[in-house]
Amino acid sequence: MSYLNGSVVIFFDGIFKDEYSFNRGKNILEKILINKLMIPNKESVSLFCNIPYFKDVVTLTADISNDHFFNIKQIINKIVYDESIECDNIISIIINSFTSGKISTCLRKKENINVLIISDLSLKPGSFNQINDFEKCITKFLLNVYMFGAEINDKLNESSSISISFLQLLSQDKCFSLDRSEKFIQYFVSPTVKPLNAKINLNIDEDFIIPLIGYVNQINIQDKFSINKRLPQESDKKLKRVYVYKSEKEEIIESDSIIDAYQYGDQLIPFNFFDQLYHGMEPGVKSLKFLQFAPRSDIDLSFLEPPVYHYFVDKSNYNLASRGESLIKEMIASNVVIIGSRIISKISKPKLVVMFPGICKDTSEPILITFISISKESVKLIDIPSEEKITKSLTTADMSLMDSYVNAMMLESNNNKYKPQHTSDLFYQNKVSTIISKAMNEDSYDKSWIKEILSLDTETKEKCKDIEKKFFDRYGS
Repeated sequence: MSYLNGSVVIFFDGIFKDEYSFNRGKNILEKILINKLMIPNKESVSLFCNIPYFKDVVTLTADISNDHFFNIKQIINKIVYDESIECDNIISIIINSFTSGKISTCLRKKENINVLIISDLSLKPGSFNQINDFEKCITKFLLNVYMFGAEINDKLNESSSISISFLQLLSQDKCFSLDRSEKFIQYFVSPTVKPLNAKINLNIDEDFIIPLIGYVNQINIQDKFSINKRLPQESDKKLKRVYVYKSEKEEIIESDSIIDAYQYGDQLIPFNFFDQLYHGMEPGVKSLKFLQFAPRSDIDLSFLEPPVYHYFVDKSNYNLASRGESLIKEMIASNVVIIGSRIISKISKPKLVVMFPGICKDTSEPILITFISISKESVKLIDIPSEEKITKSLTTADMSLMDSYVNAMMLESNNNKYKPQHTSDLFYQNKVSTIISKAMNEDSYDKSWIKEILSLDTETKEKCKDIEKKFFDRYGS
């Protein structure tokens, strides 16, 4: 159950150890209120505060009018730090609020209540008798208590014995120091989508390159929120992202992509976990090498990994751009993809990529839609003990993956005579390790492992020799 679901009661402690901690707690309170009221589901939140200005409970409701949402800033502005202020103990207020009927009478029976306490417990939370009374409240009123501002193992804030006794009543996965609270409580903001000008050359061979410009969604993470009231007649409008990508000249490349969104107070905020942060490197560092064309049908999409890169042909050089666009169109006609090796930073390892040809729906330009494919981290090769029999075996999915790339590399296929659930086919192991090693251009390729396999039987030896010859002929040692 989320800390924002259902009935929510917030207790804000006006006593913190210093003004800096107070303002951090105040910022956490504002985020919680915004998150709770951003979706008009008619749920309410009750706010109790021991600052003298707040004599009564403040109740806010998330409805379609958004009226209470626009009271948040006004409420927050009334919460002001004053080290000389005298406040009631926050735990006493919690106990009295429930036992006096201020809360329990307005909630449905047998309903779990989320109680959010924002305090660093710098003011001792009452006596041990009050701790016992609070424990009874938790049981009687079915309270899900979250503590924002204090936890037992908080090295930056030493707690008293009473405070520790209080925290021990709570589930430790629901107690957060101020640092952890700020990380835990985040609200959605509209992601900024920018062109990244990720230029890279696709090297087909020494005499043929295709200059490309890559784009990928980039989410701009911020920790702020502005409130601008919207006209009532606009409240039912669906969110439509005006554009997804732009060129260097601010020209729209892809538009009208309708995406899911939350209503966030007066705004509709995109909810998109697939936007990826991507940093372009200088062109001299990047490398995108053509390895092989492959039938599109041989590529298993379940083994391709995000993020997805869209590569357009860079038209700075007319002759190269024309050749590149012609190649992509021919790939579409022939229903083939490119398998390549890509490096995008000084410290990254080469990645095997699969590039699907396509036509941009808005500009009708040829485009290469590029996915990252398998790497050594993605496929666990079997261990070969020196004096023991092989006990590990490949799964059916592993076998399918290997077949896909063996066929893509135009290597001789093998009718596997072993059942994968009983034993491992060393021929398959050798093929996939060779493909990965060559594609990743690893200098430390261990040929002794190949020789050990080649000594098994004549038939396997001849097939493995043929594989090695094809690779060395094409790519060199």
